[in-house]
Amino acid sequence: MKERFEKNFAPYLTGGEYILWCGRAEKNATAKEKGTGGCLPLVFIALLFFPPLAIFGLIVYAVSTLGIKSRAYAITNKSVIIINNNKVNRIPLHRIKGVTYNTSDRNIGYITFYDNLSHDDSSGGFSPAASGIFGIKEPGRVAAILRKAMADYR
Repeated sequence: MKERFEKNFAPYLTGGEYILWCGRAEKNATAKEKGTGGCLPLVFIALLFFPPLAIFGLIVYAVSTLGIKSRAYAITNKSVIIINNNKVNRIPLHRIKGVTYNTSDRNIGYITFYDNLSHDDSSGGFSPAASGIFGIKEPGRVAAILRKAMADYR
């Protein structure tokens, strides 16, 4: 099963690149385990004061939550690869900073990190973009694999 899953990433590997870990979001992960639990209370507060904004917020929340279930992730010796609905995002290890993770009692959770490729923010400056691996089993172990891959790469 694992080998078949790894084959999904084979077309996206570069020369000398190999998979250290791969996985996908757990189908039964809660919103908190997927890292999306914090925004839902704000949507309900908005519902009381500005219903059109709340409806928009519910749509965004539903789309983002459904999208997490379809994601597949790989950590390689050179990058993190995220496949979401046949769209591939590759984040080279040298651009990743600040790896953290959160886990539940069921040992399902998420990893967040920052891509140091800056982007324009609303203050006119530049800030890092947050990315992550969401709704996975053993996020602490996977975060350790990512940190080791980053250290070995540097």
